[in-house]
Amino acid sequence: MEIKEITVIVAEDEPALRQKIIAILEEVPEIEVICEAENGIQLIEQCLIHEPDAVFADIGLPEMSGMEAVQNLFTDLPDLFAVFITAYSQYAVEAFEISAVDYVLKPVTGKRILKAVAKLKQHMLEKEALRKQRNISNIKKEKIPVRDENGLIFLNQDEIFMLEKEQKRTIIHTKTHVYKTLATINSLKQKLNGSFFQTHRSFIVNLDKVHKIFPLGDRTNMIEFEDYDKQAQVSRNNLAELYRKLEFE
Repeated sequence: MEIKEITVIVAEDEPALRQKIIAILEEVPEIEVICEAENGIQLIEQCLIHEPDAVFADIGLPEMSGMEAVQNLFTDLPDLFAVFITAYSQYAVEAFEISAVDYVLKPVTGKRILKAVAKLKQHMLEKEALRKQRNISNIKKEKIPVRDENGLIFLNQDEIFMLEKEQKRTIIHTKTHVYKTLATINSLKQKLNGSFFQTHRSFIVNLDKVHKIFPLGDRTNMIEFEDYDKQAQVSRNNLAELYRKLEFE
């Protein structure tokens, strides 16, 4: 995985040092310095306008500290990366507590800035890899593979009302069709997303489809679904957790 370009804003109130940092960064092919700022308020304004990937900010900026400015920016730009520059080492812990990529002490050297850039690249690569992994995971969870007498079928999970164990088979109920598979209810459970909950040893239900819960005897409750006439059982042991899942508690 490669990073094509990283847009950066440099915030430093000392003009000579600001230009030095910019010059070092501009030697890195992947870095584009798109703007500069001389105080914390200006840093916020420029970031909201340009939405950079990262900022290199002096903690001791006038009007508003660089750290405070970055914390405020996280509200609108949660994916912003920050490298802090300062003459004081005592702010290091606080900087890393707000997920700073790096903490560069003055006097600033080219070698040290380039080390911060390397860390920035690594953070961005890791975040992008995590994002892709989550996307792949979400795609996989949108459909569930089911093998029945007609072959392998991929069902949209949001179309499923419930899964029902029937002897050695599992019955998958959708509004338009009932699928019968030899896959166990427990094996299918592992492939379902967070919208499903096992209410009984023989039933897993789609919480988004639940319309009504009503008692049936002393130890069992039943679930009715929206626009579907089949019902699912809820064991007494699972009832409280079902209510919690539905946010009724």
